[in-house]
Amino acid sequence: MAVVSEYALQLFQRRDVLSVREPPVSFSSEPHSQLHQLNREFLRLLTHEFPVAHEIRHEIRNGHSSELSADSPEIAALPAGTIISLRQLSSLALENIARCPYALFVLPTSRFASQRPALLEQSATRSARLQFAIAALLVAWHVARLSPTRAQLWFGFDANSLLRLREFQPHELSALALKQAGSIAPRWAGHPHFWTDLMRYARDDDSAGLLRTQLLGRQLLATEW
Repeated sequence: MAVVSEYALQLFQRRDVLSVREPPVSFSSEPHSQLHQLNREFLRLLTHEFPVAHEIRHEIRNGHSSELSADSPEIAALPAGTIISLRQLSSLALENIARCPYALFVLPTSRFASQRPALLEQSATRSARLQFAIAALLVAWHVARLSPTRAQLWFGFDANSLLRLREFQPHELSALALKQAGSIAPRWAGHPHFWTDLMRYARDDDSAGLLRTQLLGRQLLATEW
């Protein structure tokens, strides 16, 4: 996601978006490459940036400030055991998971309908989660404008969400991301089998099992439209 991240950082830092070079979003060579990179970045956030509840309590007991409270939705998004299991997977297994044909995260579309965001202040925090939110929204925005059907298949947007997202201007995406960053969560976190099956088949490099789990995700995604 080097090109996307570079552009996202420019959007974050600059108000004069007319001078920002937009990244190419190609659907010809490898249509899912940007999506897979977003999934890789999200898995990295899950394994490195999302502390589980007992880790936060340890930080609080030791007098350290934490970006999350014990009641934060990010902690409840996936069971602690699932996050710990993700941390133990090999890079190959994580790559197997990342290559799902849809986003493994949910962009909260309710934020699209709220008041249009003001420009992001230069002093706003530049956390890893915020940078991911900027990049994810940037890709989603480009895909929604170029191929609405693909945006549905990748991100699970319904028609109204697609329309609202397409109406945003590029310079508004970073401020929208600031509102989104704390609410981006794993997709189907409460499903009894999706994440456990995905991790097991990815760990075993079981392509047939991975395909079955990906198809399950496709069915779940279709119910959200």
